[in-house]
Amino acid sequence: MQEHVSRLLDIKINGPEGMEIDPIKSIQDYILENIQELGAYVQSVSEEKKDWKAPNQFFLEELRK
Repeated sequence: MQEHVSRLLDIKINGPEGMEIDPIKSIQDYILENIQELGAYVQSVSEEKKDWKAPNQFFLEELRK
């Protein structure tokens, strides 16, 4: 799989912005075969929330100076 992902990255890095490419069958098959497991993993990962109150307050106070 690493070989196929590396090829995809190479295409995306060296191609023009917004370029569409044909699906890479091996990557597509992997996703389809593992979609439930991947979905469960994504759901299990907790998103870390940042508290932006203090930085925002500091920024606003600096703007008022």
